[in-house]
Amino acid sequence: MDIKFKDLFRFEKKEIDSTFQNSIQKASIDGLKLLQAPIQKEAQSFGKLLIMTSRKVGKACKRNKIRRQLKSIFYQKKLYEKQFNSILIVYKASLNLTFEELEKFLLENI
Repeated sequence: MDIKFKDLFRFEKKEIDSTFQNSIQKASIDGLKLLQAPIQKEAQSFGKLLIMTSRKVGKACKRNKIRRQLKSIFYQKKLYEKQFNSILIVYKASLNLTFEELEKFLLENI
């Protein structure tokens, strides 16, 4: 099955609503909170990742950097093969985490 990179991070409004309604808090560390919900649609055979960063996290370049890192880990480690839609809420303290710490958090909890 050929999965496009962009499809892993693209949500429709209904998907976001249902994911939030059915999600439970899976894990958190200083700067990140992970919520997960089982996949709702039968047509979707892979998990997705929604990354939420507010302006309080920092300037756009810092928010984009952490988003790019999280997306890269999610794709390269094939975490989309898990049958969960995940929501990552990013806080300012996450800017102090290294790439290895982000990777370890995602691998252990997704």
